[in-house]
Amino acid sequence: MSSIQLGSEIPQKGNAFTAALGRMVFKLMGWKFEGDIPNQPQMIIAVAPHSSNQDFIVAMAAVLSLRLHVSYLAKHTLFKFPLGGLMSALGGIPVNRNSSQGLVGKMVEQFETHPQLVLGIAPEGTRGKAKRWKKGFAVIAQATNVPVLPALLDYKTKCIRFEPLITDVSDVDKTIESMQAYAKLASPKNQPI
Repeated sequence: MSSIQLGSEIPQKGNAFTAALGRMVFKLMGWKFEGDIPNQPQMIIAVAPHSSNQDFIVAMAAVLSLRLHVSYLAKHTLFKFPLGGLMSALGGIPVNRNSSQGLVGKMVEQFETHPQLVLGIAPEGTRGKAKRWKKGFAVIAQATNVPVLPALLDYKTKCIRFEPLITDVSDVDKTIESMQAYAKLASPKNQPI
């Protein structure tokens, strides 16, 4: 497993035990890292492609192994018993996708009030074939001027690859197009139909 060292500006969480547990799971699953995580106190990590429930396990093993403090959005039904406590402890923020709840505004407020915040989002918004990606991650980035770090889950090479930081987030459509272009460079677990 390639080693990534987090810079002092990146929010960190966990301890030696959780880091060792994450490294063990990550290694047993055969995964490695490529690239670097920029030393930024705030960023949105856009994870793609998203095609399987296994993506969450791989991502959480990576987060634990790196001792990265990341918040992430997940459907609200996952926050019920028996998984609810674990989902929250791992940084989950419940989202009811069937209601308009001002989520973008809430996340903008979070970035404004937390000088160190990393938000993980799967822009596709679903494990199935997405006709259109959710714009939320790019709208949040634009509203806060927070950069987007593409994190590609490549099942062919079993590698989480961090691509160059997208720092010009002033155009929502351009940010989405950049992220979609990066996502095409990785092989998902399940090919879309």
